[in-house]
Amino acid sequence: MNLQHWKVLIAVASVTALFILLFQPFSIKHHGDLVYIVAIAGYGFVGALALYINELISVRIVKVTSSKNLHLITRFAVGSILVPAFIFLYKNILSGFKDFSFYGFSIVFYRTVLIATFIFPIVYLIQKKKDNKIRKVVLESESKGEKIIVAPEEIVLLESASNYVFVYLLNNNNVQKRLIRNNLKKLEKEMAATSLFRVHRSYIVNMIHVIFYEKKGEVFNLHLSSTDQIIPVSRKYKSRVVNFFSNH
Repeated sequence: MNLQHWKVLIAVASVTALFILLFQPFSIKHHGDLVYIVAIAGYGFVGALALYINELISVRIVKVTSSKNLHLITRFAVGSILVPAFIFLYKNILSGFKDFSFYGFSIVFYRTVLIATFIFPIVYLIQKKKDNKIRKVVLESESKGEKIIVAPEEIVLLESASNYVFVYLLNNNNVQKRLIRNNLKKLEKEMAATSLFRVHRSYIVNMIHVIFYEKKGEVFNLHLSSTDQIIPVSRKYKSRVVNFFSNH
């Protein structure tokens, strides 16, 4: 799991714990008692632990997938059982297994879904607000001081062309192609901490625009959502690309 995943898990745990403590849904009461407060806040962190394990299981089930959708479906399917199961077990540990039954689990499942409908939109908005603050990348040309300043997600692809680089930019679902005098090695430094990866000596690809990848023997290709180009991945960068898809 990457740093972004950890941030999301911490946000889920914190927001869930805070939500339960403040609103005390489903007749949950702590009466200001510190022990009860800690125990109730634990529901948020148990849920986050379940999400973490869900991520590990999902990655193993779909370790090398050619579809982001398949990975998302797997994560959802496993998580929809795993999270309520962890919370159900935690609830029974606190109560001495007084409600350890299928009916008890169905109630926990229902309540988990209800709380999730409140929590995940909040976490999503928090993360989106942070993402909007991501710095712009500056692609400078070596001639006449020309430069392109854009948000990382607007870049689809950088393609080397001798002493020039073609920059593929997404604008209103249309790809625009611009040419600047530079090379990928210099521009790659500007891409640090973004989803733009060097995948070949001639290409830097924005991984968020990859629909799927295909593997035929030793040939490894990326298919992008915004262009018909098929981008080869060289052996040097193959492991990094596979790791990216395993963690997303």
